[in-house]
Amino acid sequence: MTNKLMSHFSDAMSKYIDEGKKVTHEQLGEEIEQKLEDTKFWRKLNLGDGVSERLNAAFRLSQALLTCF
Repeated sequence: MTNKLMSHFSDAMSKYIDEGKKVTHEQLGEEIEQKLEDTKFWRKLNLGDGVSERLNAAFRLSQALLTCF
């Protein structure tokens, strides 16, 4: 799972460097946060052994808990 996420951001960082685009630490942090919350990204990954389903369930649970506070 971590490998898939790092691969995605490694490609993104390479693109920024190739294009000479300046990205702040805050912008990169926001992109990472958005990707962590992107259920479409996680659903399309083939993580095997039901990991995707467990991640989706954990995400839904975390969202439900956040609405309680």
